[in-house]
Amino acid sequence: MPLSNIIAIIALIITTAMGLPDMIVSAITLYRTLRPGHGRHRK
Repeated sequence: MPLSNIIAIIALIITTAMGLPDMIVSAITLYRTLRPGHGRHRK
């Protein structure tokens, strides 16, 4: 496997890992919007 392919894969993994928290926050926000007033401050 060429070195450029390995670098591209690593860059993709890093980008995905950095974007993951934003996706989780978006999912939680969407979930709370769909289910309003269900369990305040419950973790």
